[in-house]
Amino acid sequence: MDTKKRRPYWLDGGTEICEVCEQPYVLQAEHRCAACDAAVCEHCIENADTGEVFCHPCRGEAGEG
Repeated sequence: MDTKKRRPYWLDGGTEICEVCEQPYVLQAEHRCAACDAAVCEHCIENADTGEVFCHPCRGEAGEG
């Protein structure tokens, strides 16, 4: 009997597109920017000292980092 298991979600290419880098990512790894509410992947976020998540453009506009 040959049964195929589904690949774990983190190994799939993903169906969502990051609004910053425009690369695909899986929905379960999505982050939302605290300033602009953009959907971004885990590679395009920066954490503020407060623990809030910002995308690179918003973090740069705030003059932090």
